[in-house]
Amino acid sequence: MRVWIFFLLVITGFVHNPSSIVADELVIDLQAQDASKDWLFLDKTARIKDGELVFDGRQKISRAVYTPQEWSDVTLRAKFLVEPQAEGVLACGLMVRAIDGSSYYYVHFDRASAILVRYSQGREWNEIKRVSVSDRSAGQWHEAQLECHGNTLRVSLNGKVLYEAKDDTLAAGRIGFYGSQGVVRVKDIRVVGTARNPAGDFVIPPPAFVHVCEDAGAGGYEAFPDVCRLNDGRLMCVFYAGYGHVALPNAQLPRGGRISYCLSSDEGQTWSAAQTLYDGPDDDRDPSIVQLKSGRILCNFFSLGGKTGGGYEGLGSWMIASDD
Repeated sequence: MRVWIFFLLVITGFVHNPSSIVADELVIDLQAQDASKDWLFLDKTARIKDGELVFDGRQKISRAVYTPQEWSDVTLRAKFLVEPQAEGVLACGLMVRAIDGSSYYYVHFDRASAILVRYSQGREWNEIKRVSVSDRSAGQWHEAQLECHGNTLRVSLNGKVLYEAKDDTLAAGRIGFYGSQGVVRVKDIRVVGTARNPAGDFVIPPPAFVHVCEDAGAGGYEAFPDVCRLNDGRLMCVFYAGYGHVALPNAQLPRGGRISYCLSSDEGQTWSAAQTLYDGPDDDRDPSIVQLKSGRILCNFFSLGGKTGGGYEGLGSWMIASDD
């Protein structure tokens, strides 16, 4: 009798031990006709196409969050492919414990590394740990996994555990994905853990900054800004517009980089569409702007020109003026 009582106690203890309960597995169906309703696309470059999440992060990060449920202890697993291209980090990211649009953990798989990061308001890159990876070629499907159990986070790639790390900041939240500096495709998404209904809607905090201009029409590379207050109270921002850090004349941009400007009548909250201030025959760049009491506007900048045999050289600094 004592043997049977002991046996029953062991069985009872096993059944009621929470650690022995198998967590639920959710397979997220991206083939469903209404699959998009379960996702919040934080950027207009993210979408579902042909049963895959597609992120066009070539210009800026492209993100999506799965909204119906949230998890505390969770394992997020998915396959991803980054389309080959010559430049950019070609990164795919997995997000867990996303409280809102500015608080979550993510693992960043780029060309050469797997980096675990905590995203927080005002500081997108709180690096926790990183390792180099050698088997993450573009143009191929890879399987990534990010686990959170208590304060322990574990990162895996293609079935191999890369590392563990600890962080106590975030306790629970939604899952998601992103693509950065490349076109990323994600499929076969599985989530293991005990899901619960979210406490509320997924909130995207207002940005701490505004974009003066994201593309002035010269190739999508805007840099080296300066701003002044005009005599009528408006703000005038001048900046370099080209296709790269140096934009010498080519078939894409025959006159090279140029000086562009935008205007704001509401203290920088919104800005006008970009217009060209000056576009000479070379790479004109790094402008500064001022308006004198007389009303005359002065802008100075310098230019780079191509050298025979390759490379470039400085051609000089210039000043232009406008009285109207």
